[in-house]
Amino acid sequence: MIYKSGCSDGILGILPSWTPRRCGVLLLNLALIISLYINSDNIRNSLLANIKTLQESGKDSFPFQHHGVQKKRLPQAIIFGAKKCGTKALLRMINLHPHVVACKNEGHFFENDRKTGMNLNYVHGLEWYQEKMPLTYEDQITIDKTPSYFVSADSPKRIHDMNSSIKLILIVRDPTTRVIGDYAHVVSRNEVQLPEFEQEVIKPNGEVNKGSFIVIPSLYAEHMSRWLPWFKRDQILVVDGEKLISDPLTQITKVEKFLNIKPYIKEDNFYWNSTKGFYCMRSEVTEFCLVPTKGRPHPEVKPEIIYKLRKFFAPLNDQFYEMVGHNFSWPSS
Repeated sequence: MIYKSGCSDGILGILPSWTPRRCGVLLLNLALIISLYINSDNIRNSLLANIKTLQESGKDSFPFQHHGVQKKRLPQAIIFGAKKCGTKALLRMINLHPHVVACKNEGHFFENDRKTGMNLNYVHGLEWYQEKMPLTYEDQITIDKTPSYFVSADSPKRIHDMNSSIKLILIVRDPTTRVIGDYAHVVSRNEVQLPEFEQEVIKPNGEVNKGSFIVIPSLYAEHMSRWLPWFKRDQILVVDGEKLISDPLTQITKVEKFLNIKPYIKEDNFYWNSTKGFYCMRSEVTEFCLVPTKGRPHPEVKPEIIYKLRKFFAPLNDQFYEMVGHNFSWPSS
């Protein structure tokens, strides 16, 4: 990204008080100068058109200029949730806001390693963790995104010890759909050798395999019960992963309000990609989608297996609804 400093090397590190729009105009003008040495009228005309658009859209002054000294700060907000619920998409969307700076890589600081049970990062201390954060100004919010914090038994207390008033953004989706998506993700990455989906999630006696590593993350009530003793309910915003796919602006507006930042992201920042089957994003100077592995096709699952999973999750979902104060109406049969 060219419009923010932080985890990526942004031009704002050189021009700290400049806004995304102004930086975009500068870069396009630089590209225009370079294009003079390229024999292509099409490139020059396209650049001129983009420069004009940015200049005209900036006539109302520059409302998001940053002042002061940049430094690395501990996160004021954390995005987490079970795998394949949309944490990456949510991060990319809210990162369009100039008052949000998201860390490029997942922190994985507060959890123990799920394979070894060992603590690999937390032992280094908060100063080490802070050094991994992006550079931000005082009016910007640093966000760490690590989905697996949600299912970690150690993370709630450790995060509370760091900042008891931190804002937490949890994203969830239909647990049955999530299980199927998780299976597709693992198979595509060849992380482990898996049996067929039915054999992985259903025991020989016909019961749902609650101990399967792709079922465990969907036990939302069980995981949520570890967070509520440490954090007030109003410190946790629960984002609907299904709505983030079908109507991203409504969910991002909620996140802006929750973070107490001025509304900035608009309908124009999203456009539908019919090939991928979900919304992509655009900033003032570029358009981008999530990586090609996002939105991968799910395996075909027998209706009777889906029915079993939904019946299994139904009472757990009811507990979760009560915990978070919202009924997501996920299918129960």
